[in-house]
Amino acid sequence: GEPCDGVGGDMNPFRREGPGHGIYDLLDVTKPITITTEFPVDPSGALTAIVQTYTDGDNSYTLNLTDHEMATQKAYFNETNVFASMGGVAQMGEGMKNGMVLTMSMWTGDLNWLDSCKKSGEYQTYDCTSNSEFSDDSMWQAAFDSDGPGAWRGPVDFQTDNSVFATQDMTFTSPSIPEAFKTQSKLNCDYTPGVGDDDGTFDCSKTTYAFTVSGIKLTPL
Repeated sequence: GEPCDGVGGDMNPFRREGPGHGIYDLLDVTKPITITTEFPVDPSGALTAIVQTYTDGDNSYTLNLTDHEMATQKAYFNETNVFASMGGVAQMGEGMKNGMVLTMSMWTGDLNWLDSCKKSGEYQTYDCTSNSEFSDDSMWQAAFDSDGPGAWRGPVDFQTDNSVFATQDMTFTSPSIPEAFKTQSKLNCDYTPGVGDDDGTFDCSKTTYAFTVSGIKLTPL
């Protein structure tokens, strides 16, 4: 079997429901975002869900990760439910009892799977390369009509060469992305090209980046 759940129990409203369900559609991302995460348990102390609510002060959106929700989503995307075979939510709770550390990192390399177009499996015929620019919201529907749900994970243009993030500023074509967030500055990192299917590597160890999280509170339910 799988040594670990590499895919995990992801919750992505845009991938599942399409345009109109990106975080910038649901919240005013120009405001500070407050994230509240709850870990409800049953009478025996077993974790039953992970409930995460995002709010900008006026609007809010909640994601509810449960075994049932994951099973439904995996079936919808025609994916193997490794999450369930590993013990699901309850097993995550067991891991939390042993102690976990909150870790944040800056990712580089091929992130098409996160917020762009990515093949969901062998069955997919939709060509991300030929449809690389998310020029309008109909792109999501075109992929859906071709293969069903799952190809477009977000409205970010598909990248065949990830070195561009290190060599130039990127301006995305989707009209639904707010103007203030359409352009991403190039990564101030050293890039080493890959060979063949290797995407290459970014070395950001000499660059100072700041990611600030404040106001963390732990409150018993």
